[in-house]
Amino acid sequence: MGTIIRTENQDHYEGITQVELLEVFDFDFDNGDIFAFGKRISKLVKASPTNLYPRIRVKGKIRKAHCVMFLAYHGFLPPIVDHENKDKSDLSIYNLRASDHEKNVLNISKPSHNTSGHKHIYKWKDGRKNPYQIYFGSGRDGFKKIWLDKFETLEEALAVLPVRMIERGRT
Repeated sequence: MGTIIRTENQDHYEGITQVELLEVFDFDFDNGDIFAFGKRISKLVKASPTNLYPRIRVKGKIRKAHCVMFLAYHGFLPPIVDHENKDKSDLSIYNLRASDHEKNVLNISKPSHNTSGHKHIYKWKDGRKNPYQIYFGSGRDGFKKIWLDKFETLEEALAVLPVRMIERGRT
């Protein structure tokens, strides 16, 4: 407790300690509420159209409320704090988990441009012999998209997908 936190992707949380957060704010970890001066503030800091996460001012800077909640409870901040139920406004400590980019990508919804109807399976539309292919990663934000096996049918790809997820440490 009380150690300075620094993570690769969240340098803007440097210098904030668990002890400082617990001295300044009161936390209801079960319900995901943050209080200051007797007022619930986690629900008052609304997300903007460009930033969907509720935010809170800590040490003069605007910070993501779910990261503040995680740090106050656990005393450390992982590279990514993931919302298990995908609800960015749910700050309950039971909904927040330590993650990295690979695990976080698994928790996203099926993209709207997905052509197979299933996450991690892409259907090529150009008449290939094996049009279904398993992939991981988003290809965005500098993270490489990893393409794996090719299949003739969707059923074959769906049968192999769980095996590939376990092999790559994804469940």
